[in-house]
Amino acid sequence: MPRASIALATSEKWPALSPDDAQLAPQLNTLGFDATPVIWSDPSIDWRRFDLVILRSCWDYHLRSAEFAAWIDRLEGSRVRMFNPPQVVRWNTHKSYLLDLASKGIRIPKTQIARDVIVKPAISASAHQTHFMRGDVIVQEFVREIVDDGEWSLVFFDRRFSHAAKKKPAAGDFRVQEELGGSSTPMKASRQLIEEAQRIVDKVEGDLLYARVDVVEREAGVTLMELELIEPWLFLLGEDGATRRFAEAIARRIAP
Repeated sequence: MPRASIALATSEKWPALSPDDAQLAPQLNTLGFDATPVIWSDPSIDWRRFDLVILRSCWDYHLRSAEFAAWIDRLEGSRVRMFNPPQVVRWNTHKSYLLDLASKGIRIPKTQIARDVIVKPAISASAHQTHFMRGDVIVQEFVREIVDDGEWSLVFFDRRFSHAAKKKPAAGDFRVQEELGGSSTPMKASRQLIEEAQRIVDKVEGDLLYARVDVVEREAGVTLMELELIEPWLFLLGEDGATRRFAEAIARRIAP
């Protein structure tokens, strides 16, 4: 019997996947599958030859959003199984998902979405620091706790908690992304954090293979910053057994 084929979708800049995902294909191969990185935007690929397509380091999708959306549509139209599934990806692509979760009782920072706006200081003259923002724009309150204490990332496979990391920005910054100077450390999350993150995951409809819940601890309670369901860094390297757990969750998507 031929081995099931799994495409690990990535971007042109990361043709061999991210360092964090480096052991995912070997782990899947050990489980009896043929897993290989494939660039999502490569027009020569016949995606119908894969039994599963797993979104991983597609980190240019936001710069090519129309092309990415058309690719998702083609996979769905060709009945190619993709995870997370198309309906989840479409919902998670637009930041309005935060307002959707807020309507379901999830705590988020004060957030507003508008279209084609001018952003400028309240006290300003001669167009000082005045910017035109085209398209849909999200305006969100500054969350001081990220600077003071950091942001938690809790990772789930098959809707079950796997592991966590804490991210902190560089001195003088508020952004926690490592490419912008931020850092991350594997850490044990409290029971309260895990329960709150689980409550957030439970609000999402669809077959979730993976989820990363980014939250901060505030006086008002645990607050969701982002729910990453498309191509998140999953902090696999920093947690023993995480790559194996992820591979096993993928394996469960393939019928025996």
